[in-house]
Parts: sequence; C-alpha cells; structure tokens
Amino acid sequence: MRCAVENLSEAEITELIARNVTEFVIHNSYDMIKRLSLHLSVAMCLKTCNLSTCLDMECILESEENNFSLLKTMNLFILQKLRMICGEVVKPRTLMNLRSIHVEACSSLKCLFQKQLMLERKSLEEITIVHCLGMEEIIEGERNTNAEDSGHAAKLMLPKLQSLKLLYLRNLKRIYNGHIQCDSLRTFEVCDCIALTKLPLGLFGVETGQQMSPSSALEQIRCDEQWWESLQWDQPQAKHLLQPCFVNPHSSRDRFAPSNSNTA
Repeated sequence: MRCAVENLSEAEITELIARNVTEFVIHNSYDMIKRLSLHLSVAMCLKTCNLSTCLDMECILESEENNFSLLKTMNLFILQKLRMICGEVVKPRTLMNLRSIHVEACSSLKCLFQKQLMLERKSLEEITIVHCLGMEEIIEGERNTNAEDSGHAAKLMLPKLQSLKLLYLRNLKRIYNGHIQCDSLRTFEVCDCIALTKLPLGLFGVETGQQMSPSSALEQIRCDEQWWESLQWDQPQAKHLLQPCFVNPHSSRDRFAPSNSNTA
C-alpha cells in the first residue's frame, strides 16, 4: 500500500496513514511537519520513505514513536531544518533493516547517524550524501578522546555496505573518528569534500597491523586526483595498496552532478 501526500495539514496527514502502508511520500509540506514519526506511529509496515521540500521538518523519528524497524529505503531532499535522523535515545530495532539512504540538500544536518544507532545496524548497503553543507561527519563518533575510553567502544562494523558516495560536502571533516570496518565496500566516491583529509582504512579492509591488504570486494575509489594526492595516511603503505583502485573521474564529471530529479 502506497500513501502520497502534498500540501496537507498535520492532522490530515495523520488521518490518512494506515497500519499496513509500505511506501510513504511527502512533497511540498512547507511548514506543517517537524517530526515525521509522530504522524507515522501506526505505520508499522513501512518499507520506503521519500520526503521532499518539507521545510519545517527537524527530525525523522523520536524514541517514543514508530522505530521504522522494517524500513529499507529512505530518500530525503531539501529538508532545510533537518537536524537529525534519530532522536537522542535510540530504541531497540530502530532502522534495523535500513539498506539505502540518500540525503540531499539538507543544510542543517551535521551528522548522518549517531554511533549508538550504528552499533547494531548492520544492514546498510548504500549511503549517498549530496550538497549537505552543514555536514561535518557521517557517523557521530566519540566525544571523549581519552585513549582508555575510546578503544573497543568506538569500533563499528558495516558488513553489507557496498556503496558510499560523498558529494559536495565542503565542511565534512571526517567519516568517523573511531575504527570502522566495511569489508564489502565496492565503490567509494568523493567530490568537493575539501575539509576531509583522512580516510578510515577499515573502509577498504586495510589492516592497521603489520600485514596490510585491501578488501577483495573493493573495485573503485573515485575522486579528484589532487584531493587523492593531498590525503594524509596513518599507514605509509596504505596509499600504495589502494592506488590500483583509484579512478580519476575528470573525463566524466557529470557523474558527480547533483540529481535534478528525485523519487519523492
């Protein structure tokens, strides 16, 4: 069952939602919705969510409401006040089946997910972030930098992640400030992320110990050559090992162009 709404009030949207809705689309809800999950509290079967031009939306879901445990696809476009995907407290099973997320032109969003959310969310296959000028990190890491506290707790596993695209994020400083392991990553794309100077080696299956090798799944690291050459590496061998996967997209820059259409 699909539910699509445009220019409706909060009360009208809430009344439209059925428990068995699997796809939800909102377009041009300018000043009506601040928290999506408040209006989808009964939509326990939701698998696809597309939001576009919801200019007052600040948060997708809060802990006391629907945790979107069956949601597989989330597309967010032009949510200018969006501050967070999830609230401060994460319920069990929240977004546990999310496979693909595309976020574009959400200028107030500083991070995509909190570390707490990502510790047990291992279904993600695709992450695409475009033109989010406030984005500073993809996964919010440890705030306490004490070496005794930041070891094991900081480790994240994303075993199914295959595609990571970071495009036009000029204030992005890091992907994650702890250890992250993505052995299934096939493609990694970066364009115009001038503040990003280091890459977590675990993204590519490169060990930080004496024996180092890229993941067998890795096919391409697509980025500008100047940015690639300016990267800082904690392990001197890493750049040499990853060099065969490097692809300079200078001959096909349209690949990086932000989409003019959306699925919302």
